[in-house]
Amino acid sequence: MDCVTPLQMVLTRASIFSRMSPQHKMELMRSLQDLGYVVCMTGDGTNDSSALKAADVGISIASKPAASTDTMAAGPSIAAPFSTKLAHIGAVPMVLAEGRCALVSATVMFKYMFFYGLIQATSVIVLYRLQQELFDNQYLWADLALVFPLVLFMPATHPRKELTRGKPESNLLAPPILVSVYGQSISIITFQVIAQVYLEQQSWYEKPNDENAELFDAKHNYNSTVSFLFASFQYVSMALTLSQSFGLFRNSVLSNIPLTATLICQFVLSSIFLLKPMQFAFDTFGLVDLSQHKDFIFGLWMLAVGNSLLFIVFERYAINHKSTELDMSDTPREEIDGGQGGNTNAGLDRMRRLLRGQETLCRPVRPVVRDFFKVADVAGPVWARLS
Repeated sequence: MDCVTPLQMVLTRASIFSRMSPQHKMELMRSLQDLGYVVCMTGDGTNDSSALKAADVGISIASKPAASTDTMAAGPSIAAPFSTKLAHIGAVPMVLAEGRCALVSATVMFKYMFFYGLIQATSVIVLYRLQQELFDNQYLWADLALVFPLVLFMPATHPRKELTRGKPESNLLAPPILVSVYGQSISIITFQVIAQVYLEQQSWYEKPNDENAELFDAKHNYNSTVSFLFASFQYVSMALTLSQSFGLFRNSVLSNIPLTATLICQFVLSSIFLLKPMQFAFDTFGLVDLSQHKDFIFGLWMLAVGNSLLFIVFERYAINHKSTELDMSDTPREEIDGGQGGNTNAGLDRMRRLLRGQETLCRPVRPVVRDFFKVADVAGPVWARLS
């Protein structure tokens, strides 16, 4: 049976440890790690080097403010993974916010590159059923003019200054990530199919691979034009969806000026290509002129806008953007029952013996594992009564 030791009780409840040698600081880091803590250590001197290295996150701070005139003041140590010229522990929430933002950005970029490939693959597969394909310049436009600027600016969104409870999901196979990927994938495929069905239901539509069709061309036809134009909206709207912060971990997409400007320009250009294309669009991208079918192109534009709104609503309300893992700050505490314990003096005497190491606290019914949450669950009532 594994029991809670006095040291473990102190580690889960005490807030201040003072007058410690460098060796004691390092041992404290390792003892906290043994309980399941992710430990952060800040220090401004050489006596902190061993603890900075032992901690999961070591932040070396300056011993004097940057504006100080003391030329003998020590700068941040190179022993720590992180160093700053700040002379206070304000660097801790900064590192935490930057780390969360970086993790969210990495997940967002993974998802966007997957959706980018899926959008393009769906466009190709939808056309292959009719022995058609996209024009070469249409691939270049999607890759270089749409996707490349987006993946360049999407990770540039800064973290929120206010820390929120919880942490972002770090496992790409976690249920929220999979729900987002599968749900948005179904939406992408469904709306591309709907766009093609909407086209083929028009009275003026002529099936390009019909033997009675005139001037059959595998690239210059209604289907490839609609597929290219609709996919262009999906590239932009998916980037807008994944760039939303939803009040967690990152600033609003509007704070990322280059990304916001890129999204607006790309949406406007995609709308112009569909609603009022210019001659160079016909010549460069091999588009078929649909301007005489105004009701159809407006309906296709509304379908693209509706698809964009569905992307955002699904990502906002159907996806949990926080990790499902239990957070240290949300450790369950047992409520203290004043009727328990019998004689108060006897109870306090036992608590003193526990802290002195003269007695151990075990739970025969449920053995206590050396884990932060289990130890804190046992130590909570004891510590509260002792206080």
